[in-house]
Amino acid sequence: MERHYGAQLDTFRREALPKELEVLRFEVRIGRRAKIKSLLKHIGINAEPTFESLFDGRIARGVLWHFWSHVRSQLPMMDMAQRPEDVLASLANSRKGKIGPGKLLQQLGSIMLVRSIGVRGAGAALSRYCSHRSWQRYKRDLKTLPSGHGPSFSALKQVDEALDRFEPLRIKSFCGSAR
Repeated sequence: MERHYGAQLDTFRREALPKELEVLRFEVRIGRRAKIKSLLKHIGINAEPTFESLFDGRIARGVLWHFWSHVRSQLPMMDMAQRPEDVLASLANSRKGKIGPGKLLQQLGSIMLVRSIGVRGAGAALSRYCSHRSWQRYKRDLKTLPSGHGPSFSALKQVDEALDRFEPLRIKSFCGSAR
């Protein structure tokens, strides 16, 4: 995570682009040869770590997927479109009566808190009222939720799809009158 990204905010001319356009820049920097070799082996690519061989789209995509999947596993985000009562009904139905009302409300509360202020924010807010271990347990429960509540935040899905396509970003794809 880079803290000094302010210089990049004016990369695109705002007046020429749709208002809803947002760009996520995901960059991986690996400085040691041993780490590069280890990473290549991990993603199943047999290449000598030279400049010439490393500048390959297949390698770049594999490295980005490797690190993105790690980031993704740390983000138990929920479907933001559902109302709390729909989430409650869905949670109850998915457990087929094998969950008590206290646990149901605990999961619903965790989901709503994460939706509102994110995973880190929820952890910070709860740290005033419970132990760190309790929050870790709640977070672990969020990761085991049935599909429809688990990792399905639409912005994250869009990043997954973009990594699958692995196409360069072209401003002209977003508007007719770009630079």
